[in-house]
Amino acid sequence: MKTYIPSPKDTQIKEKKRQRNSHFQFKQFRIEQDLCGMKVSTVSCIFGAWVSQHIPHKMNVLDIGAGTGLLSLIYAQENPLAIIDAIELEKEASMQCIENFKNSKWCERLQCINMALESFKSNKKYDLIICNPPFFVYQNTTESSKRNIARGHSNIFSFFDYFPYFTSPYTIISLLLSPVNFEKICMYWKNLRWNITNLIKIANTEKALPFAYIVVLEKNQKCKINIEDLIIYVNKGKYTTNIQRLLSQFYL
Repeated sequence: MKTYIPSPKDTQIKEKKRQRNSHFQFKQFRIEQDLCGMKVSTVSCIFGAWVSQHIPHKMNVLDIGAGTGLLSLIYAQENPLAIIDAIELEKEASMQCIENFKNSKWCERLQCINMALESFKSNKKYDLIICNPPFFVYQNTTESSKRNIARGHSNIFSFFDYFPYFTSPYTIISLLLSPVNFEKICMYWKNLRWNITNLIKIANTEKALPFAYIVVLEKNQKCKINIEDLIIYVNKGKYTTNIQRLLSQFYL
């Protein structure tokens, strides 16, 4: 069997691709991401932008599973009074999150803590909690451990057991969920007296099924759920007007 030895040209191409994917430049901040399992994605930008614009003016914000710190930075940009605590379990990702915070204009209002959610203690009752919790029910065991930690191998139900420690009757929770996980935990929320007030169904095109939901939960708020569809592309590579408007403050 022949042993493949990459040519200098192949090595250069791989290095250029790695460098190209090592950071993402926004209009007002830069995300370094070479140490993080989960990179900047279109749907994470949409989630952060939607929350920052539709749930504004919150003072004490908690970002659970911060990764690169993208959601915190987006919210800090749009909401100048927000003080944001970010929790990240994976050590290298938390180091990168800290770096991204320090290099931003809003570093004095941002902190990242390398800690598991179950170990996190705070005297604050947060006004807003943002999170992309475990997105996939099962993981491919060949994936990198960083990516698995970032996506979450834990029981999605246990994730919500810790919320009473740092929420008040006025806290708003916003999550990015897969449709499968959304269906699994709907009844669980109701038992905890959290009610859905907004449900934004994200799909790539008008004909495609939604692949992600932005969910907004409020305590004891029994009202009609606001349900909207959010389509990303008109056609391949071209964003819809709604997405252009939503992301225009950040990178479009």
